[in-house]
Amino acid sequence: MTSVSIPNSVTSIDDRAFWGCSLTSITIPNSVTSIDDRAFWGCGLTSINIPNSVSSIGESAFWGCSGLTSIIIPNSVSSIGDRAFSFCRGLKSIVVESGNSKYDSRDNC
Repeated sequence: MTSVSIPNSVTSIDDRAFWGCSLTSITIPNSVTSIDDRAFWGCGLTSINIPNSVSSIGESAFWGCSGLTSIIIPNSVSSIGDRAFSFCRGLKSIVVESGNSKYDSRDNC
């Protein structure tokens, strides 16, 4: 499985939900409000769109997703756990939407 679309009935991507999967892309619906700890730990994601409904990204949520080259943090995100993007070696760009002053990339990469 390399691609998945999460159904609209899902409100949270739980701890380790896709731990170590070989995903390259995922579609997250606007019903999701949180991405929990290690949700995509070690996945092969190359792109992800975090919807404006997400308010929290857990610890090590995208740890080791070395295929990610850029990510946009919507202004709805009010908390990002430690090491959320650690070992994302391909990550060249983190865009924080206007109005989001709670994010400091030095704490999460």
